[in-house]
Amino acid sequence: MKKLNLLLIACVVSFVTFAQEDVPTLREVSEMPAGTATSAEGVVTFVSGNNVYIQDASGAILVQFAVTPAVNVGDRININAITVNLGSVTILTGASLNSAIASVFPYPSVIFLSVLESNRFRLVRIVGVRIESFASGTATITDGVTTVSAAVSTLPAGINIGDRINIIATVTYDGTTTALGAYPSNIELSAGAKVDDFVYPDIGDFSLSNRWIFSMNSRQGNNYFDNPIAPNDFARAMVLKDGIMYFSDRSLTRLQRVDIATGAMLTPINFAETGIFADVGGLPFNDLKLDANGNLVISSLANSAEANFQIWKLDIENPANSVKLLETTILTSGITTARVDYIGIWGSVDGDGYILAMNGSSQNQILRWNISGGVVDPIADIILMDITTPGTGITNLTVASAAQVIPISNQLFYLKHNNAQPTLLSIDDDVAIVVDGFAYYEGEEAILNPIAAPNGLMEFSLGGEYFLITSYNNRTQNPANTYRLFKFADAKKEFRTIEPMWVFPGYGFGGASIYSSSGQAIPFVEVDEAKGIATIALWSSSSGYAVYELTRVFIDNIEFPTLSEMVQLYPNPAQDFVYIKSDFSIEKIEIFNLSGTRILLEENPTDRIDLKDVVEGVYFARIYGNGDEVTTQKLLVR
Repeated sequence: MKKLNLLLIACVVSFVTFAQEDVPTLREVSEMPAGTATSAEGVVTFVSGNNVYIQDASGAILVQFAVTPAVNVGDRININAITVNLGSVTILTGASLNSAIASVFPYPSVIFLSVLESNRFRLVRIVGVRIESFASGTATITDGVTTVSAAVSTLPAGINIGDRINIIATVTYDGTTTALGAYPSNIELSAGAKVDDFVYPDIGDFSLSNRWIFSMNSRQGNNYFDNPIAPNDFARAMVLKDGIMYFSDRSLTRLQRVDIATGAMLTPINFAETGIFADVGGLPFNDLKLDANGNLVISSLANSAEANFQIWKLDIENPANSVKLLETTILTSGITTARVDYIGIWGSVDGDGYILAMNGSSQNQILRWNISGGVVDPIADIILMDITTPGTGITNLTVASAAQVIPISNQLFYLKHNNAQPTLLSIDDDVAIVVDGFAYYEGEEAILNPIAAPNGLMEFSLGGEYFLITSYNNRTQNPANTYRLFKFADAKKEFRTIEPMWVFPGYGFGGASIYSSSGQAIPFVEVDEAKGIATIALWSSSSGYAVYELTRVFIDNIEFPTLSEMVQLYPNPAQDFVYIKSDFSIEKIEIFNLSGTRILLEENPTDRIDLKDVVEGVYFARIYGNGDEVTTQKLLVR
């Protein structure tokens, strides 16, 4: 461990280019035709008999000597040799050593096993791989999808078969097989899951605790660096299903999986060989969602109106049986300028429902593909959000390439936009109007300011109380990369009285990014009412992932809401329509005037009631649901 740490410290020093003017760079050498006599210089990264691997700032190459040269790893050597072809690459052979001087070791590139071939002869760092076997100086290591051999004389003390490790190695190639060459001192155990030790005081009847965390925060030892979900920041979405976190890995066309009980990374599910997203325009395997039937649904990213846009239902038992649900272009729906990053699903792709997406090239266009009998209509309805009404939170909304839309009923959906706080809208024919959101909050404004971002949010209930979790601080704020939990005052879920609860992780996931500057922050919740626990999975793509538990402190004293608390009529006063927000199936609604005469009956109503034929006045709405339970609410019509 000490040797590896010293090596990494040394790697921080800037790589020194030492080539003399008449000595070509290693990249230039690799581009020379076969049979060219040349000099070359580089730092030795690995020695195997007569084969010596060297690297400079431009590239790396294999040098073959007639006899084993007197060189050490870390030496800067100057040689004369002849270029030859080895398979598709160039190496140097017949080398003679001119000089060898102790030098600065090159910095290893952090890569995944899947891209070894494009890094031949380079020094690399690979994290979080498992040792499958070891025999006769060869270790077999795997990331669950790709398996390679690594030449190493012995395993370091304390490291055994089955362990997850980080390894600094040189990528070797013999003309047929790409493998690794390493030294025992450059192998260490991967950092495991940590526990967030921030103290979260109970709030009301609820407590919050962490089960485990991987983060870029130094308090957790930057353990996410050893346990990344996908290379190059290409995991763009996460859902939680049956105790497993599923992540869409766009670069490797696979689902990465994590056990929420332990944080252990499970074997990924590979879709690369299935032909999924063939001929797609834009970027495949991008956004991952869960429908009402528990289907995993994944979409591509369409970066233009002409791009082939696809949505698939994934078969995690047999990936080859995955089903294409939609193949279309946004242009087909009559839009000439478009970008679609993320989707939202209401209902089931096996039955009825719809798929929503925001056009990231517009201020206010929502696309809705209707689902009927498991068939998705390739022509999307165009819904225009009202961004002109003052004070709604999305007034004069500016264009942002990415925005999340999260449906919560047949007509209601949340907009999580890069330039606006979470806002609840209702679809009325081809228009979406704001009906609630953080803009209507009547408490301390400062607690809400950070949460404008194109990330996820989720409503859920536990023990008769109603909650919303959303992304909060970004990576430039303190603490960096966090979420916030809010509790609604009652089942009406009005934002004006919503109660802010914890910001977590308390120390943040950290402001550092393991890869690029892009990042998604997605929460997902599974509720076990019998145990009184809501399991909250968090995913900040560049900075970490974690699982928390929300628990009702006094389980025996739960008072579940009455029927009247579980249904909301809005707006109230109403004009042409009144909308229904309910947590149960409504059987019928009767509306009576003050004389007791029933003037309207709606059986199995949708999310709204037409009041165009109801004259202005005071009425009472009698709502039937949950068997024989009845509630009556006053309704004003203007």
